Amino acid sequence: MTEPHPDHAAPIDLLLLTRFNVKRRGRTAGDPWLRERVRLFTRVCLPSVAGQSEPPTGWLVFFDSGSPGWLREVVHELGAGMFEPVWLPGEVPMSVYAEHVRRHSSGTWVATTRLDNDDALARDFVARTRAALRPTAEFLNFASGLQVTAEGAVHRLRDPSNAFLTRTERRDEATTVYAVRHPRAGEVAPVRQLEGPPMWIQHIHGDNLVNAVHGIRVSPTVLERFDVRIDPRPIGPVALLAARVTDLARVARRLVLRPARLRWAWRVLSSRRPSRPR
Repeated sequence: MTEPHPDHAAPIDLLLLTRFNVKRRGRTAGDPWLRERVRLFTRVCLPSVAGQSEPPTGWLVFFDSGSPGWLREVVHELGAGMFEPVWLPGEVPMSVYAEHVRRHSSGTWVATTRLDNDDALARDFVARTRAALRPTAEFLNFASGLQVTAEGAVHRLRDPSNAFLTRTERRDEATTVYAVRHPRAGEVAPVRQLEGPPMWIQHIHGDNLVNAVHGIRVSPTVLERFDVRIDPRPIGPVALLAARVTDLARVARRLVLRPARLRWAWRVLSSRRPSRPR
């Protein structure tokens, strides 16, 4: 009997990566920002990972080693049994992230998934991702997701190369999903689209870098797929219809004003046909 190729025989380790307050571009997070991020992390990000139907191989959360003592105490308490805190000395090259990924994985191939500290994953995100992994250099992208505003309004959108990408690489050559900005992932490797229900939540609030709503308003019942502590804003059928009409007009206007967005989406989508997780 023919023995299976070793690349196909071993499971692929899947690591979640979160940059909490690492120094980037010389910026250091102040105390008010840190306290608000801890609040969002414990209400949105952390419970969504804790509620996964299938756990990842590991979850590495990166912190600035110069963080205040109170944050170290909080991290020690929150991280127990949930994530591995990694304390980084100031700004570090991308190779440092890769070193930590190799240290916490084994096998020929490894997969890394982006997760911001104020965002969330659907309950079956890890299970669906793991089922779709294969030993080839590529990105996996769940196109369908949600945006939830600070006021609790829920919007659904599709993004062909979003901030929840998973990257599969040979472990000894890994540079991790952080090595390329997610909108430009298709320039590095094929982006395979995975279809299905909303698989992620992007939390829209005043302190994040992306604070514009791009989706279409939907019923908050869709949040049932997520283990998060978010208080959604109720909306009746008539108000929901009116909000959807307004959102559709806004999206159409944005596409007219930014035709380059359509060309970018076509380039990403044409790099690999969509597929459904097994």
